Amino acid sequence: MNDSGRSNGTDVSAGAAYGTWGSIVGVTLFGLYVAYFFSFDLPNNPDWSRIRLAEELVFEYAADSGKDEASHHSGWQYLPQRFWPVGVAVLILAGAYTSGSLVLRSLRFCEQVAGCEHVLFAGCAGLSMWSLITLAFGLAGFLERNVLLGGLILSIVFEALVCRRSCIARRPTLRGICPSTRIGWSCLIGVLPFVGLMLLGALLPSVDFDVKEYHLQGPKEFFTAGRIGFLPHNVYTSMPFLTEMLSLLSMVLCDDWYFGALAGKAVLAGFAPLTTLAVFALARRWTSADAAWLAVLIHLGTPWTYRISIIAYVEGGLSCFLAAAVVASVRAGETSDTWMARRWMLIAGVMAGSGMACKYPGLISAVVPCACMIAIGLRRNSNAFKDAICGLLLFGVGVAIAVGPWSVKNVCETGNPVYPLAYRIFGGVDWDASLDEKWNAAHSPDNFQLSDLGEKFIDVTSKSDWLSPLLFGLALLTFPLIRRSKRIRLLWLWIGYLFVSWWVLTHRLDRFWIPIIPLVAVLAGAGAVSVSNAWCRRAVFTLIGLLSLFNLGFMSTGLCGYNAYRIDLEYARNARGRASSIIATLNRHLQPGDKVLFVGHADVFDAEFPLAYNTVFDHCLVEQWCRDSERSNQLRDTAEIRREFASRDITHVCVNWRQIVRYRTTYGYTDFVSPELFAKFQERGILILERDLGVIRESDIGTRRERDEFATWGKALRTDDLWTSSQLYRVVQDPDRFR
Repeated sequence: MNDSGRSNGTDVSAGAAYGTWGSIVGVTLFGLYVAYFFSFDLPNNPDWSRIRLAEELVFEYAADSGKDEASHHSGWQYLPQRFWPVGVAVLILAGAYTSGSLVLRSLRFCEQVAGCEHVLFAGCAGLSMWSLITLAFGLAGFLERNVLLGGLILSIVFEALVCRRSCIARRPTLRGICPSTRIGWSCLIGVLPFVGLMLLGALLPSVDFDVKEYHLQGPKEFFTAGRIGFLPHNVYTSMPFLTEMLSLLSMVLCDDWYFGALAGKAVLAGFAPLTTLAVFALARRWTSADAAWLAVLIHLGTPWTYRISIIAYVEGGLSCFLAAAVVASVRAGETSDTWMARRWMLIAGVMAGSGMACKYPGLISAVVPCACMIAIGLRRNSNAFKDAICGLLLFGVGVAIAVGPWSVKNVCETGNPVYPLAYRIFGGVDWDASLDEKWNAAHSPDNFQLSDLGEKFIDVTSKSDWLSPLLFGLALLTFPLIRRSKRIRLLWLWIGYLFVSWWVLTHRLDRFWIPIIPLVAVLAGAGAVSVSNAWCRRAVFTLIGLLSLFNLGFMSTGLCGYNAYRIDLEYARNARGRASSIIATLNRHLQPGDKVLFVGHADVFDAEFPLAYNTVFDHCLVEQWCRDSERSNQLRDTAEIRREFASRDITHVCVNWRQIVRYRTTYGYTDFVSPELFAKFQERGILILERDLGVIRESDIGTRRERDEFATWGKALRTDDLWTSSQLYRVVQDPDRFR
């Protein structure tokens, strides 16, 4: 294998792999899989099947797609509103790339790595580095806009000067990326609409619960406080926050948390193209240029790739760093130069550690398999034991560089390097056995039945709403190549490991298996070009084109995420951009100086007023403040509760009964909070019911368990055929009126 990134053909994994009959069988199997894929209804959108969706896209959706928002609040005249967040995002991405390029130069990588791999590792290293820079400045309480802006600009200028004076500057930076065949050019043109939709979708306000609860709410709290610190009411903010630091950096540069969040989402959307570079690099190195370009189209054309790019989830970053770690591990094993191989091991460690810095499961999905891959690869050398120890030490150093600062932060704040995990070993501030038990129950598998394993296997390979039929459909064509190609074998083993570890070690949330997709895309590209018969190949490419058009249409619907691409951002901020009608109502209703205590409501990112809240996995604030410590489930004295609210400037209490019922039937929720508790507050003259914020019909309550919970525990909330879903209480400032 040469360093240009092209396969030398010694390990055939694609290209003329099948004869005529093999091609016919392969195309038939692909067609059968596509038919099987389209036979499912969408699990997260049960009113839709893929066949009905295809009919809508062809006959109806094109004419009606713009009518989901008020037409007078949507149009191209609002496009300039995006320029500011896009400019900030471009500055961060450019600064990250140039910073990472300088790091590669310091390690003397530029002489060995060119083209897509240079862009990939420079971008990934730079984003990881600027995340840590933001963390350092935030912990120091020095989130100064001009300082961070100056650092980004300096890195761009310095890299430009170094490039100009270096001989490497005379080499085309993107050498080897430009297509050289009709297939390559077709794929390059084909991916442009997908990238455009990702950018437009990323520049819309978030509507996802988890994003508003901590992915953006945590950075917002750090930004408004001017520093990064321990937030006892939001346990998620004590986890590694690599991608969230990029959102915080965007908020600081914008000097605004709302538009900064949009800029941060645009930065995070940049992980998708970076991941695709890893897919391209791996597919071209192990197969062919045509297979690599097809893998690019398949990866960027997968609805899951789009979805995690327009929502500020961490899986986009984790997928990117995992894919980059795979490429670096491959380069480490295939490089004959010992010193260069060791540099690759260090880079592989940084990439894998950065994946763990996105979220703790990165330890299992990125760090462990990459370490095993490096160790197994080094066993073939003459000095196997010595090289393995040295290689793993360098890999470990890279992991420590990327994720170590987050562990140090947690040790200083909580005494637990992996807070809130491993409580029985390390303990942790503001955490106890009951919270640990609740956390573990919620984030662990609920069963290990083989029937569930089969069901989840079908979900991951065929049934998930946001899968592409091109992924596993074309990857299946590489099965006959497994015995002939150790590389194909390795990819399937890695995919199998990721699936099994997801099923065994997590609570099996669908987006947690997203890091599988880039590896499957590499196999899909290889499978697409393995058909040698001309007519069969035309059939495969025709299906790829048609299914890519279907995916593009699917992405533009509301089934794949908020899609009002031309909406007035100010209108969206105060209307559809609100995931919670409660927050939108309070933004309009409250007066300056009001502060709200939320009970059972945690997706508070859009709030434009002071507040106090807690997540379901933290101590309930209203219980901490109002429960008598000596008498279980009893209230403190009225005067003490009043003083507690007054000392914290609480003027209102908002209760989300709908969420509390959901928590009581899933994760669990404290018995202290109940409709009867708030009746007591009113009897004592502590609170006055100011207004009901929402009602819900029994038919609209999600599950039977929730309906039963409303009917028993929440019977006081019922009026006729409606249930009160949320209420706003006002804290009584003058108790004399109740005498």
